[in-house]
Amino acid sequence: MKTPEDKSHAVPAMVPAIRYINDFERCTDLQQLRFVMENINRNQYQLISVTQDSEDVFTVFFRRCLLG
Repeated sequence: MKTPEDKSHAVPAMVPAIRYINDFERCTDLQQLRFVMENINRNQYQLISVTQDSEDVFTVFFRRCLLG
């Protein structure tokens, strides 16, 4: 078992930091919502939340990963 003091498995300093971009899409019907959800799954984005307003417009909040 490795102890916390053992640095042999530490992440090297040259590995780029992971950054995220928060984004959203507005969907006026279920067909658009399905398309956006399929796109989020295909690209392996992180789903944050989906809201629906009084006019049945969905807002999908998600996070995209950037390496840099």
